[in-house]
Amino acid sequence: MAMIGFATGIVLPVALAADSDLQLAESAYKRDDWTTAIPAYQRYLKEHPRETGAYVRLGDCLRRVQRNNEAIDALTAAIKIKPLCRAHVLRARAYAAQKQNDKALSDFRRALVLEPSDFYLYIDLVDQELKLGQYSAAVSDCTKGIDAATNPSCKIRLLYARSKAYTAMGQKARALQDQALADKLSVDTL
Repeated sequence: MAMIGFATGIVLPVALAADSDLQLAESAYKRDDWTTAIPAYQRYLKEHPRETGAYVRLGDCLRRVQRNNEAIDALTAAIKIKPLCRAHVLRARAYAAQKQNDKALSDFRRALVLEPSDFYLYIDLVDQELKLGQYSAAVSDCTKGIDAATNPSCKIRLLYARSKAYTAMGQKARALQDQALADKLSVDTL
């Protein structure tokens, strides 16, 4: 078994050092200390290159410090090992931060396939469709989300998003109707 730690005078087996890196990374991640978590996850992943969760959390940390290219790389590594909804969502957000809206849209769609009951994904998906001027797709996806969502706040946000799409399409009456439905639902849920 390989040993490390010669500079400190403390010699640990590599497996124990990797485990302590993971503990440090997880602790820093929980505290939102991204700059401490990043190198700890990177060291851990050198010894455990198939650890999907560590890649996802590393990608999240990198994204939060606006190192989006590196975040995309880490999240792509996670997706290659195991396609997880969270990895696709985080990678989509990194793409969106770089104004790569087509790629963001694609990842949000993949995430929705993986987690079709996560109705908040419709909001992210529709936001990208609106940015790309895909108003008909936005209306369609809003309608799917509205029909399937059980959470009133999700329905309200989707109604407002659909209203925005209708407005962009020149369908003011439908836009106003969705705004009125959203307003009524807002009052009813108070």
